[in-house]
Amino acid sequence: MTNEVGSGVVPPTPSGGLFRDQMGRLNQLLAAESEEVILVTAGRVLELP
Repeated sequence: MTNEVGSGVVPPTPSGGLFRDQMGRLNQLLAAESEEVILVTAGRVLELP
C-alpha cells in the first residue's frame, strides 16, 4: 500500500516534484504487477482495472 501523492498540491520545490514523480512511477509499476488495485479516497473504495 502506498499513498497517492499526485492528487494534491503541486510541490513548490524541485525535490518535492521529483519525489512526487518517482512515487507515481513506483505506484504504476506496483499496480502493473498486482492482482488487485484499489483506490481509497475520502473513505470511498474504487477498484481499478
